[in-house]
Amino acid sequence: MKQVVKKTITCIDRQLVNLSRTRPGLHFGGPIFVIGPPRSGTTLAYQLLTACFDFGYITNFEAKRPYAPGLAAVIAEFLGRGSSQEGMQFSSEYGKTPGRFGPHEAGRFWYRWFPAGECVYVRSGELGAERSEEMRKFLLFLETVKNKPLIFKNVYHCARIGILKEVFPEAVFIVIRRAPLEVAQSILRAREKTGGGRAKWWSLPLPPPYGIPDNMHWPEQIIRQVEDVYCEIDEQRVAKGSERFFDVDYASLCREPERILHSVKSFLESKDIHVTWRQKPPASFEPGPEKSVSNADYLALSKALAVYHSRSEEA
Repeated sequence: MKQVVKKTITCIDRQLVNLSRTRPGLHFGGPIFVIGPPRSGTTLAYQLLTACFDFGYITNFEAKRPYAPGLAAVIAEFLGRGSSQEGMQFSSEYGKTPGRFGPHEAGRFWYRWFPAGECVYVRSGELGAERSEEMRKFLLFLETVKNKPLIFKNVYHCARIGILKEVFPEAVFIVIRRAPLEVAQSILRAREKTGGGRAKWWSLPLPPPYGIPDNMHWPEQIIRQVEDVYCEIDEQRVAKGSERFFDVDYASLCREPERILHSVKSFLESKDIHVTWRQKPPASFEPGPEKSVSNADYLALSKALAVYHSRSEEA
């Protein structure tokens, strides 16, 4: 019975989106994508941006209803998210934020168009005209419902930059930059805390042809995950136009969030994406220690990082 109800709701949802008025591009410009390797600080950046600026985004309420994202968006707005979250909450658990209307990565939402699993990197032209148009039309609908610029965060978008830029030529990308060794330590802790252990792959795979390598020792895996994802971003940046990318240093964001948010706002307005303040951010955040793992693990990751850089220089 539940499946019948869900299928019925999904059909209604599709009709709702299909009946919406179409137009060439997003009225408010963009969309905006917050990207970076896993554990680089993208969630904190996303929380700050959605709490302090008047953006439209996919909420936790909507993400729990991936079978009817259009209806869920309409209901979320009707329930009164309006222009305020449930206070400013900046805690998170591996990308999961608190509150009914907190910002969500919405992985299942994006899997409507993009592949899951190990082979998640999609190049320009590989998505297909039908799925590209469906995604474009839904985001146009979402913008109409939210009535404000759209912003999304999902680390897997690092694997989709070319397609996203192809479908949305006016898209902009906010890249979160964090010291690779700090990111690597955080990934190691995530591997151990989520139950898989340090040798178990966690989160975004490596760019092709590697995917999820099983022939690498865990320190090399983790360093490659951080550095290769940043390389993927930088390659796409060159290929798709660096003027649509903006770097945010994670440490600076923690020390001076208001100053960094002002710089982000200026960048967005230079790209005709006009946003308004909703509230000021906290004065600062604790960025975390430079060393957060055992001495032995820190040394192993440091050595792997040095080897990676030496090989890059030789190449």
